[in-house]
Amino acid sequence: MRAAAAIVMLLSAAGAAGAQSPLAAEIRALADRYHERPARIDTLRPLVRQAAQADPHVNNLLAVAQIAFLYGDVRALRPEEKLDAYEQGRQAARRAAEIAPRNGRATSGTPPTRVGGGRPRA
Repeated sequence: MRAAAAIVMLLSAAGAAGAQSPLAAEIRALADRYHERPARIDTLRPLVRQAAQADPHVNNLLAVAQIAFLYGDVRALRPEEKLDAYEQGRQAARRAAEIAPRNGRATSGTPPTRVGGGRPRA
């Protein structure tokens, strides 16, 4: 029940259109210190995915990508789990880049063979 209340609180905080959700901010901070509490990745992963489904803001999608890659690198045990996590991260990052093509964080993973909003070079 406490987890449901936490999800509702995080989702409502994520609802502000231009603001960064506290959950997305926590994921960004976790990326630098994940080794201190690796189990936190397991706790935050479903929460951030639900937040991104409720509010597909670019910061939430980037948080999904970041936690997916962390999970794949640190917590996933089997190769299939790793590949699935990496694919989820790629999809979230791709959606973030589509939503905000001028956002440097969202497009930093764009392949170098693409320029100008993902159009192939001439």
